[in-house]
Amino acid sequence: MRILEYLTYIDKELKKGTKDNDFSYWEEHDLAVNYHSFEEENAYLARDMNDTLPDICEQMEPGMESEKFHHELLVEVNRLLSLLDD
Repeated sequence: MRILEYLTYIDKELKKGTKDNDFSYWEEHDLAVNYHSFEEENAYLARDMNDTLPDICEQMEPGMESEKFHHELLVEVNRLLSLLDD
């Protein structure tokens, strides 16, 4: 999986309204599984993603209000996408 594909998928799902606990779990999982390939593609961006995305996803727990999670993750994904374009 490439960084652009990963971030675009998250962006698409968030815009579609996906914001539950399973989504946050799988995004953390996908980042961990793909970290080394992300690092080979762009080490700086991979470290940045690893520093920020898990902290945001960790906030989401079953039964919790997900609006804050949704907003924070969308803002962060858009920031990371803008770095990818640079």
